Amino acid sequence: MEKMTKRDCLNELYEIVVNANLDGEKGDALMGYIEKELAQLDKRRDAAAKRAEKKKEASDALTEEIYGLLTDTPMTIDEIVLALDNEEVTTNKVAARLGKLIKADRVVKEAVRVDKRRKMAYRLAGEAEAETAEA
Repeated sequence: MEKMTKRDCLNELYEIVVNANLDGEKGDALMGYIEKELAQLDKRRDAAAKRAEKKKEASDALTEEIYGLLTDTPMTIDEIVLALDNEEVTTNKVAARLGKLIKADRVVKEAVRVDKRRKMAYRLAGEAEAETAEA
């Protein structure tokens, strides 16, 4: 059996009250309470959807900003964070956006040597990489 949500419970109670033909003050009070609670749930759902949309827009803007920084020269995540010069942008946020760009075949990931250490660097996908990914 699937878990019932608050909305499901309220809808079931609504049906029970309607089918029980509760008239008068008690029926009106129950119906008013159920309708008020359902309206609050709708309001919360709408607010959550608006917040999610704003967050997605901010994420998309950061992704495009990162894409605009990249060139044919490989850059490490640390270099990208420094180039963005934004205190709110972390290496984790940049890595996540780069992952999206790689999946979209807009960016290529490759290993480079930095101070005798191997690090991953990112650059724009050229024509050859884009054709290879499509094939």
